[in-house]
Amino acid sequence: MRALLRKLGNLYIRLLGSRIRDEETGELLGRALIVVWRGRVHVVGFTGGMPLKPVFCSQDKVLYWRQSLGFIRAAPPDYPRLRPE
Repeated sequence: MRALLRKLGNLYIRLLGSRIRDEETGELLGRALIVVWRGRVHVVGFTGGMPLKPVFCSQDKVLYWRQSLGFIRAAPPDYPRLRPE
């Protein structure tokens, strides 16, 4: 039953989810259902597989009360992976 609900949810997101494009390159990163609730942005069911980083989009006119939010592909970490001895 749980697997069936997951498949239906993924199908719903693939069909009706918003396309997420990289703000810098315009490349399609994947699809997701974006829910804004209580001042937070929830990205549900992202199909891209890579981590996203939220950024503010550039605007023609500066409006501090309303800003557009976009996403870019997050860079891989730049610190070395050390294993404890």
